[in-house]
Amino acid sequence: MEYKDFPPDRRKLPCLEDREVIELTKIAKKVEAHFGCPQDIEYFHFLSMEFPESIFLVQADRSPCGQEEKGVGARKKTGWQLLFEKATTPIKLKTD
Repeated sequence: MEYKDFPPDRRKLPCLEDREVIELTKIAKKVEAHFGCPQDIEYFHFLSMEFPESIFLVQADRSPCGQEEKGVGARKKTGWQLLFEKATTPIKLKTD
């Protein structure tokens, strides 16, 4: 396995389309409403299917953000805030 830095000219480009952010926000809000608190969600985007049916929720875990009992001390963030942070965080690509 080899890790390479993401090309500098592509670092500020969004990794998700607007429609994907909107759909994931809808999912995040539903999951947050269901569990009653922000969730860290994992999803899979199956590109060979039609959008938005191509987005699958894989896992939802209680977000560590804002959990006083774990000593984090940060204010609670909404599912939308957590999703937006994840969507705009630079990543490193693994190349074979």
